[in-house]
Amino acid sequence: MIDLGKSLPLIESKYKTDDYLVNGCQSKVWVRAELVDNQIVFKADSDAIISKGIIAILIRVFSHHEPNEIIEAKTDFIDKIGRNHHYNVYHNILTHISIINSKLSLINISEPTR
Repeated sequence: MIDLGKSLPLIESKYKTDDYLVNGCQSKVWVRAELVDNQIVFKADSDAIISKGIIAILIRVFSHHEPNEIIEAKTDFIDKIGRNHHYNVYHNILTHISIINSKLSLINISEPTR
């Protein structure tokens, strides 16, 4: 889990604001999404190494997919990988990803990549 956290595509420091903060986590977790060629690309960071690992797993699963693929994705893999003791963290991040995904798919815009 720690090694996965080290491979996390990090969010730029200018996005470590309340607008990108995942609510309900004990540690601070920031998630940002961009729509690039009709695919959502996630970047994130956390102040806790285990949370970084959890985010890295979720980003590997959900990043670089079209919005409808993310909406239709099954999330039962969380229980199957044996991390259900961190279920609350997963749930909060998944909820945040879902909200981002809904906004991007509805308005179909994002800030341009710099």
